[in-house]
Amino acid sequence: MNRSGKLILLWCSLCCAAAAGAPLTQVELFGSGHPQTFNFRVMAGIDRYPSYKAWKRDAAQFGGIIGKVLNEEYNPLVPNREAGAYPHDFFNRFKAEFPEKLVFLHYNGRARFPGDTLAPISKYFAGHWLYHEGSKTQSAIPAETGLTTIPVEDISRFRLDAGQRLKHILLNDDLVIVRLDADGQPDWHHAEQVVLVDQDENASTITVRRAQYHTEPLSFSAGQAYIAAHVIEGPWGGTDPRLMWFYNYSLDSPRDAEGRRCIDVMVEEITGFFESGGLLENFDGLEFDVQFSEIWRNWDLSRGVDSNGDLVPDGGIDLTTGENRYGQGMAEFQQMLRSRMGPEKLIMADNFMSGHMRGFQLYNGVEIEEFYKRDALEWSSHLNRNRFWRENTHAPSFNFAKISPANTSENRIQLACMLFTDYAAALSLRSMLGAQQMDELVNGRARNITGWLGQPRGEMIQLAKAQPNVLATLDTSDLLVTEPETQSHRSMETGGLVIKGASSATRNMEFQLADIPAAGSANVVVFLTIAAEPLPEFPAFVARRIKVDAVRADGTPIELSLRPEQNMFELGPNDYFGYVNQEPFELSFYFFDVLSETITLNLTVEGRAAIELINVSAHAAPDLVLREFDHGLVLANPDPSASHTVDLEQLFPGLKLRKISGSDPVNDGSRVGRTITLPARDAMILRKR
Repeated sequence: MNRSGKLILLWCSLCCAAAAGAPLTQVELFGSGHPQTFNFRVMAGIDRYPSYKAWKRDAAQFGGIIGKVLNEEYNPLVPNREAGAYPHDFFNRFKAEFPEKLVFLHYNGRARFPGDTLAPISKYFAGHWLYHEGSKTQSAIPAETGLTTIPVEDISRFRLDAGQRLKHILLNDDLVIVRLDADGQPDWHHAEQVVLVDQDENASTITVRRAQYHTEPLSFSAGQAYIAAHVIEGPWGGTDPRLMWFYNYSLDSPRDAEGRRCIDVMVEEITGFFESGGLLENFDGLEFDVQFSEIWRNWDLSRGVDSNGDLVPDGGIDLTTGENRYGQGMAEFQQMLRSRMGPEKLIMADNFMSGHMRGFQLYNGVEIEEFYKRDALEWSSHLNRNRFWRENTHAPSFNFAKISPANTSENRIQLACMLFTDYAAALSLRSMLGAQQMDELVNGRARNITGWLGQPRGEMIQLAKAQPNVLATLDTSDLLVTEPETQSHRSMETGGLVIKGASSATRNMEFQLADIPAAGSANVVVFLTIAAEPLPEFPAFVARRIKVDAVRADGTPIELSLRPEQNMFELGPNDYFGYVNQEPFELSFYFFDVLSETITLNLTVEGRAAIELINVSAHAAPDLVLREFDHGLVLANPDPSASHTVDLEQLFPGLKLRKISGSDPVNDGSRVGRTITLPARDAMILRKR
């Protein structure tokens, strides 16, 4: 290590104690105005800078930095040539110098590279990973290094083209060889990791490279060995890309010699990163990328997935009870991790897909890395999920979405949704200075880099609510259409409509609110306030999923044209999505291009436990939304087909506004009069004058 590298380590050791104990209340993002901005992953590329000083100059322009600074995903990590240090060294030093900046880890929450050099996988054992259905061997296997050719019963279980097809990086399977006992059950304590090198379909043989990934060559008797491929993702990048192995979060994961499941080892390892002397001792916490609460059907499931280690594909489900054991294990992992990390560390994870984790009340918030994962028209799903997370996080709450800094209507309406729900903006930029910026992020040419709008003056306002409620004279029970055996009654306490599914029916509860008057309008917004009993097989913090679609009076669907999601709670192309729990929560669902006298809502709620419809209203109007801030006003029109005009004088008498003066022609700095017209599927941020 050169002199600069030694100085970095000395600086970190001197500042460690102060930074490690810095309370989150010091972090400026938790009290700053909006829009809040921080750097998304770019600052982990320290090799692009001549020195720490040059790197720090860019990093300090942001309210915080998040980085993929461990090599669970990228191989290898590239150090800074001048400093001789790695990304986590720069991040630790930066936090020590700038305790007011948010510094946290971006970490793959479902899989990892088994050749990880910063945090070797040797603490895990063979049963801690997910495997596909495999094959028995047909001959003895000697304990040898190098290459071994092995006859197998079913060669179709193995692939020479595994990996990420989207990036055209195809690698051979990583495999495990496990000994079978006299009853044909696997002995996961006698297992060896190998890499598939070749296969001969005619001879039904595979050739493997032995003793890989911290394992020793073992011998296996004839007929007493089983070979299975790892469930994998990636490779995602690096100069030496490799496959990544999926963790086995299931409660039924095989246990190692010390009685530990995969989730037990994960909690020990992750909390160790943040302890004094750990790799990330100065960091404020972490965000789990792609952490799911179920075995996602978009993964390669054609070969089956075994989660309890009995060699029978189960997809993470108890095949007797139907319970989601993988999801139950995820919930226990989240409880253990929060307990071990304590209240002063941030824990976050992805939540922009319906199968993502549900660590409500335990995690501090979520990342939306792909705001348009299904489509930009998924407006109501974004509002519902964003608001629900904001109201159901561990304190302090911090949610964010990745956004492009380009001046486009798509980015404007995304930013508006984020500002309506207090989400920070994650930017993939090396610098906030000199780069092309979205006008609304920085107050146009004024370049007030952080928080120029100030604090919100109240919650967002959905203007549709000001229009007549077409259900005002109707009883919700008259609209309700349920499945056979579904029970419903009025709550004596709240007057809400309680609905409970039959225990003998399917795992989800389905019902309709039929013939809601729409009077031929092109736009209808329906508001549902719902409280729901917990799922009996999960802890109470795991909220239930709900999806809603609508059909016209003639039975044709109101099309949202969203990308379907295949999982245990499948979303179709016309499904909006949200969460409900024990506390009453208002969801909104916006339907456009309706043009029907009535609409019928089809609702599906996860599980059969009771829910309560506390309030239902419907309004024949577009879902125009606005929110006032100290220094400006944010407005959005999600209608993809038509522009709409907002009477500002009626809503905010005497308020003087003007457009931002920026680089986009829509931001021409002109004064705004009594009204403002919002183009279709667009948003506008005005500043006060």
